[in-house]
Amino acid sequence: LALGRPLPSLQGIGALFAIASGAVLYVVADKGFRVDGYGWLAVYFVSIVTETVLVKFVMDTVKMSTWTRVYYNNTLSLPLAILSAFVLGESNALSMQWTLEAIATTIMSCTAGVAISYAGFNLRAKVSATSFTVVGVVCKNLTVFLNDTIWAKHSDVWGHCCLFVCIASGFAFEMVKDAKR
Repeated sequence: LALGRPLPSLQGIGALFAIASGAVLYVVADKGFRVDGYGWLAVYFVSIVTETVLVKFVMDTVKMSTWTRVYYNNTLSLPLAILSAFVLGESNALSMQWTLEAIATTIMSCTAGVAISYAGFNLRAKVSATSFTVVGVVCKNLTVFLNDTIWAKHSDVWGHCCLFVCIASGFAFEMVKDAKR
């Protein structure tokens, strides 16, 4: 179950529980909260845990460089991206006007995507699946906090306090792991 790695300590489990609790309380504080909208949250949770653990297992057993992983990840996703664009009717790339601005924006977007992919695979190679997920949750909470600060459409001060609990708990989890080493 832990893929040959030690399970988190009681303090680590407490920090993970605090992250999950902060996220649940944020959802409850969301002004647009609807139970049917958050049904997919459970599906996402199971999917992300399975994906993170499975990818870490593959990375530990199949040896290749970070750039090779980035290449395979982006190359293998391309056919599905093209197929889904046509199926969903989003395939206007062939008929649109390709201005210099559109080309530059596309190149910058692709470059950013490759950089994010490299950073993700590089981090996955260095930390456990749990740590990778905690870093992802903390980064996501930071972007949600920034979004709410700029547009203020979803959460209030209570919601921001819940996000702070998630972020602080993420740092606590990492500090507990470092102290254990």
